[in-house]
Parts: sequence; C-alpha cells; structure tokens
Amino acid sequence: MLDWTKSGVVEIDSPGGTGFVVDEHTIATAAHCVYGKKINTIYLFDNNNKPSLTLNSSTIVEYHVPLIYASSESADYDYALITVKEDLSDYMCFNLGTVTDIKNLKSAVSITGFPGEIVTGDGTKPVNYSVSEHNMYTGNSHIYNSSDKRLYYDVDTTSGNSGGPVYLTEIYNNKVYYTVIAIHTKSGGDGNYNSGTRITAELLKFFNGNPNLQY
Repeated sequence: MLDWTKSGVVEIDSPGGTGFVVDEHTIATAAHCVYGKKINTIYLFDNNNKPSLTLNSSTIVEYHVPLIYASSESADYDYALITVKEDLSDYMCFNLGTVTDIKNLKSAVSITGFPGEIVTGDGTKPVNYSVSEHNMYTGNSHIYNSSDKRLYYDVDTTSGNSGGPVYLTEIYNNKVYYTVIAIHTKSGGDGNYNSGTRITAELLKFFNGNPNLQY
C-alpha cells in the first residue's frame, strides 16, 4: 500500500533503490545500490509525498561498504552506509536490532521502499502507480526462514526495494517504535521468497565505524 508516514525512508535515483536514515548524517542501504555506481540524487519526502530534501554529488560525502563485499560481492555482506553533509535529524531515524530467535518471532515484518513495479492481486498495475513518479510503498508479511546472515520472507518486493528496511513495529507506552532487523537485498531467488541481509553484531560494528571492516 502507498505509505508516506516513514519520512526516514529515502529514494536513491540512478541506478535506483531505497535507503533509510540511521543517524543525523547517515543513510543505510544495500551495497549493490552504491558500490561501483554513480548516484545522481537521493530524495527525502514529507508526509504529503513531496520531496522535502534533495541530496546530490555536492552534498553526499562518502560511501562505505564492507571490505569483504568489495572483494567478493557476497550477498551476506550486501550493506552500505552513505554519509551526507545535511542534518537529517528532522526525519524518522530507524533503530537497528538483532533477532536471536527467529523461529519464535510471531510479529509481522514490514518493508518500506520505492519498488520499480507494483502489481495488484488481479495482475494489473494500480491506477495511481507510475514508475516516473515517486511512490513509497509498504508491504507486510512474516519471516519464513533464516540463516546466520540472511532472513527470508514473502513480502512483495521488486528491484527498487533494494536497500530498504525490513522492520518490526512495536508499541510501548503508547509510542510506536520501528526496529530494523534486516536490509532488503534480493527479490526472488529462493522459490517465491525474497530476502535481506540480517542485522548482526558484525554489521553493527561496521555501522558504528570500525575502519578495519570498511572500504
């Protein structure tokens, strides 16, 4: 469904993809969205689906990908950080969390991003969908399997969702919290299931700036 409530989810334009804000100057995404690519523009939006901040080559400071991804492009290490000059503190900041017991995880997971294609249940594109426009969509479903570094789920996604947050929604003291447990990286490839790179202690070390892990 169309969802403009997640202001911290960003659109990466050319080659296309999604990212999400993790602190006031940092955006997380998939490594394959940035490694060896030229990013033209990153868009952030207000709740009325209007671009409220546009980042380009003059405002994007650095890209960071794991050393092991740079040498192997392994799907297990398909995550990256983008550092920007602008202050992103006015946008939703996602928490990162590790999940140790996937088998007993009953909560639904969600993915928010900018899919390259939307198909409704009857096989047609919705009337209000246009690839040439900015369209943020959220899909909901459940995790069905996992490995040490990946999560598998049947949330509908396409290529433009790459780099988007796979997250849990929790309510505590009447406040809503979104915790990212994976970064979406692949649509299909394991039967009818899509997958993402799991948030692990190793990934958190990378996100916290360990120079020995970064390219």
